[in-house]
Formats: sequence, C-alpha cells, structure tokens
Amino acid sequence: MMAWLITNTVLQTLLNPEELTDFTSWWQISCDQVGLSNQPPGGGASCGSITASGECNGNNLLYCNNGEVISEDCEAYGMTCGFDNITGQYSCL
Repeated sequence: MMAWLITNTVLQTLLNPEELTDFTSWWQISCDQVGLSNQPPGGGASCGSITASGECNGNNLLYCNNGEVISEDCEAYGMTCGFDNITGQYSCL
C-alpha cells in the first residue's frame, strides 16, 4: 500500500495534469512523460560500453558511476576481479 501511495504521489506531482484523464492508470504512464529516465542509475553514454554492473579488465574492476568510469585495482586489496553471483555485478572478490 505504501509503495502505491508513494508512486501515486510522485506521478501526480510530476505529470502534467492535462495528460491525465479519468481513465489513466499509473502503469500506462511512461518515465519520459514525467521527466524520469528509464535507464538504471550509473549507466550512461559518457561511460561507453561500461555499465553500472561493471566488467573486469585483467585484475582491474571497471564500472560506471553517475556517468564516470571508475577503475579499481583489485590486486591492491589482495583480491581478484570477478563476477559476484550474489550481487549480479562484477566486483573485487
């Protein structure tokens, strides 16, 4: 119930009232209509092919954070770069 209330409040705040009708349901409204992105946070064109989930380049972890590629040397932590099945992302393991 709380999620519905928050979603309804956000949509009513962001959506142009002229776009609403008595028959408009929240699931019929696209992110673009309310000025939100439907892309996951951390990804973006400025990161090229690097996503928020990351990737390994040798023992370096690369991931996109707010449009910036972050590089971490896993070896510096005594770890290796690899895919973490629990989080579904690349990480220093």
